[in-house]
Amino acid sequence: MAASDLRQKLARAKAQVANIKEKAEETMQTAKCAVETVGTAFGFGYLRGRMTDPADPESFSVMGVEPDLLAGVALHAVGFLGGFGKYSEDAHNVANGALSSYAVTKGVEIGVDARAESEGTAGVGAIRQMSGAPAQIGSRHSQVNLAEQMAGAGAAHSPAGA
Repeated sequence: MAASDLRQKLARAKAQVANIKEKAEETMQTAKCAVETVGTAFGFGYLRGRMTDPADPESFSVMGVEPDLLAGVALHAVGFLGGFGKYSEDAHNVANGALSSYAVTKGVEIGVDARAESEGTAGVGAIRQMSGAPAQIGSRHSQVNLAEQMAGAGAAHSPAGA
């Protein structure tokens, strides 16, 4: 084998290693984005479940605004203004996780209300109005409690014999 063939093979091997490194960096960046986003959504979900007082619907809020919504909007705003420097992308990932947490919570509440409306029972909004407490959502235990509350509220507001 001639020296020129060895040089060509070495150059091809170096190019392949560089290509593998580039793909690995892209994969790690995608994984980091997912961990930051999903981890933040999980964290806010946990905090909502742990910190919300069932007797006080406003207990998981800061000046009347839910913290996941507040954090998501604030982090995006500061990130867009360059306030995090080279970490702006990370801040946007965390902001997306916070907004995802807020969106899931609101989506569940709206879905429960829509189902209750179509079934003629009380939904999350009606339960909150009647009891002054937020409906419990998320875990299997809280879903059972929500179903029991809805059944009780629907029975209390159903016409006799219905």
